Amino acid sequence: MQKRRLRRLCCLTAGIISGCLLISFYAYGALLYKTYLVRQVSGIDMLCDPYVVQKDDWILKVFKQKGEISHRDFPEFLSIFKRINPHINNLDIIRPGQHILIPLRKLLPGAMPGQASGIITIPFVTIMSVSELLARHTTGYKVKKGDCVSKLITQRFGVYGSQSYKDGLKLFKRVNPELSDINRIIAGQTIKIPKASVQNESWYASMFDNSKEFIADSDKKPKSDTSNTIALSTFESKESNDEPKSPLAEAASILEAKFINKGIYHFPRKNKKDIELNLSRFPVLELNDGQRVICAGERGFSESQKELIKSHWKNLKFAAVPAEATSEQVFDAVLEVIKKNNSKTTLSFSDQGVKVIIRAKWIIDKPSGPNGPNQVPGQGMNRVCIFWIDSIDQKVPDSILQYLFQHNIIVKELFRGNKEIEHPPEDRLSEYGENIITLSVADHKSFVSDLLAALDYKYIPNVHITFPYAGVQVKTISNFISTNSGHPLLVDYGDFYGDSVDAIKKSGFDIVQIFKNDPIDAVSEKILKAVGIAYKKNPMFHAAQKPGPHNIDLIISGFLINTETDEKVLLAGHSLDNQLVQFFKNKKIKLIIWE
Repeated sequence: MQKRRLRRLCCLTAGIISGCLLISFYAYGALLYKTYLVRQVSGIDMLCDPYVVQKDDWILKVFKQKGEISHRDFPEFLSIFKRINPHINNLDIIRPGQHILIPLRKLLPGAMPGQASGIITIPFVTIMSVSELLARHTTGYKVKKGDCVSKLITQRFGVYGSQSYKDGLKLFKRVNPELSDINRIIAGQTIKIPKASVQNESWYASMFDNSKEFIADSDKKPKSDTSNTIALSTFESKESNDEPKSPLAEAASILEAKFINKGIYHFPRKNKKDIELNLSRFPVLELNDGQRVICAGERGFSESQKELIKSHWKNLKFAAVPAEATSEQVFDAVLEVIKKNNSKTTLSFSDQGVKVIIRAKWIIDKPSGPNGPNQVPGQGMNRVCIFWIDSIDQKVPDSILQYLFQHNIIVKELFRGNKEIEHPPEDRLSEYGENIITLSVADHKSFVSDLLAALDYKYIPNVHITFPYAGVQVKTISNFISTNSGHPLLVDYGDFYGDSVDAIKKSGFDIVQIFKNDPIDAVSEKILKAVGIAYKKNPMFHAAQKPGPHNIDLIISGFLINTETDEKVLLAGHSLDNQLVQFFKNKKIKLIIWE
């Protein structure tokens, strides 16, 4: 009991401090925004800070900058870092310009606004002016003969007239307020030049308004000494950790809607008593697009009452949410009334020889937000795909989650009912060797030789053979494959023609003919058939072990081969994304790639 009271007291204190700091901000500060990403590791939401590697950075240096995990348990931090940055193969080598994620802290479900979408945008409050903030991202420069501002900005921010150049020029003016005319700089004069790397800061975009001008700021200082920023914990949900989130609150979190469940609304009627909307009985969800959803039971309001409320609240829907509804029932009821505008159940896309088909319970289109280095990659809409699962074993692997995230797709998996999994199993990455072999396609002979070697078949080129033809014993050269059946198999690259092929077959040889114009996939299939390997063309893989119709399917252009040693080999005609490579690695599937 004392611990619970202490936690509530801490939350209350944090709220009071937050309010004081926000008041200080409005009086003296400038509001910028920082974007964080959420990644799931072993079933736990991890708050991550996107970071662009700078010159002279190394991993340990970056580790020490931030993150409660790194300070508390460095080995755990290192393990998490590896899992959310699978593209970093060697932790001793990071290169300028690489995008990495720094794990900051573990989050409770629904602890922060926007957490369910995988993107958290939080205002941070600075007591300094914008000019002072930018001063940290400038270098001193002594003007040389022949220098001009446009030349110096172009060297750092890109082509003259580009948006990056225009931003760089505005930054230059802001950090050099003493220059009355930027077209007049004198040799020997010391000026400040903004660093182009400031554009990689997650708060950079929020420094400009819609017309690309700097936001207004104040150079006044606060009267009291306060911290430079508001801690992230200030913006966390104030719900007690001892109280599970209600299904409606969980639905609001995933839909990024306001959940209003306290107070009473009064809707006046002429010559009649007001209609009262008791929010504790009939909560309201306010969506980002302006829609409101009143969650009422079957007998909540009469049709006339609904029409009156709609006359006051435009774009209003009523969702028939049963009493004591589960999360799944709540989602079904709410999304059923808004599905015409922004939800569906299936989507697909193609990506370099891979076709992805997603069949979810619900798929919601949501705006991707303002452009910036830390938003979901790409433009347009994010798609949030909602799945219901019964156990941790049905979860989609992290590798597929991250692959889809790169394509503006966020997967949200919820347990049915109010079921919780207390101890999810550790989802360790497989260390199944370096399972990628790349084949040359410079010519058919090299490709066939390399393919058979990768499949552990003995291939001998330029073997002398003899066979009877028109009463004469003919000597020639061909290419020999040693098969497990012991039956001799030849590979011909267009050297035999006419009835000579029939004559060779009659002499006891099998022969597979590869022609000059055969595409590589046709060559592959001819070889697989000839040596008697079992295969499936353009195989489909389920991303997770989910029962029923809802799953994520990957169709790969190529062949899934079952070798005689029960090893599975995927022969594909395109290089695969690193996340897909990890997915097949975890499945212990060997990859052979031709390009």
